[in-house]
Amino acid sequence: MQSPSKTLVFCALLLSLLATSLHAASTPSGEVEDETGFSYIVGSERGPENWGYLEEEWRACSEGRMQSPIDLAREYVEVIPHLWDLRRNYKPSYAYVMNRGHDLRLRWDDGRAGSIEVDGREYFLQQCHWHHPSEHAIDGKRYQLELHMVHSTLDAEVAGNTVVVGLLYEIGEPNAFISEVLRRITCETHGEEMEAGEEIEVGVIDPREIIRGEHSYYRYMGSLTTPPCTEGVKWIVNKQPSSVIEEQIWSLRRLVHDGAWNNARPIQPLNGRDIQLYKPDSERSNESMTSLRIDAAAS
Repeated sequence: MQSPSKTLVFCALLLSLLATSLHAASTPSGEVEDETGFSYIVGSERGPENWGYLEEEWRACSEGRMQSPIDLAREYVEVIPHLWDLRRNYKPSYAYVMNRGHDLRLRWDDGRAGSIEVDGREYFLQQCHWHHPSEHAIDGKRYQLELHMVHSTLDAEVAGNTVVVGLLYEIGEPNAFISEVLRRITCETHGEEMEAGEEIEVGVIDPREIIRGEHSYYRYMGSLTTPPCTEGVKWIVNKQPSSVIEEQIWSLRRLVHDGAWNNARPIQPLNGRDIQLYKPDSERSNESMTSLRIDAAAS
């Protein structure tokens, strides 16, 4: 029969292993479920510059050469008029909101919220979440908010199995999609704050309400913007920002209450990567007509 002391040691080790596995738990895209192991406070022990040294699995955060986010600066952008159109096939599905520690994640049931087709491959929408301020910049300008729609092939063993669509926001009119998400959260929590790790069901949410119509977008190869900073992620960032009001931004951040007002990773080096800009036919036609009118006026 084991002594009580040995039993206590065994239990302690078991709990430690369980805690480690929960901390390392990740989604099909590779993102960690629990974000409390790192911080966005620059200069702190667990700040962005130290992410790669906190866990062996996070080494890419410091050593990777294709890290995100980046500055989508025009001097490095190549306009590709025949870049493939994005084929979005989203649909309403039951969704769940979780306080991951530094952001609010809106998760849909696996594969049931539809998909996006990129380069002939189908990627299923898994979740979305927000960063304040925006993580990506355009010509050095960072916006007030950025939404990430994370898609996966549902096969973690396939290289390049993740596509993230980024949507930038600038201050303007209230955002209808964010308003609806915040309303659902308030109804379920009765106005109380969500605890870190807490997940609640918020009913059917339609991802088609996030982005409507055709827009110019940037494409490049990068990484997850949170540990483990896995590379090989296909990034699609809308050039035309959506609108949001400051109160909606504050509400998203207050619900997390992580002690930091910002949750955006610093801009990462481009390291010679290609950035492509796709413009839909309608936008290119409008630009051509504008150019013709200017030429006619000048003559």
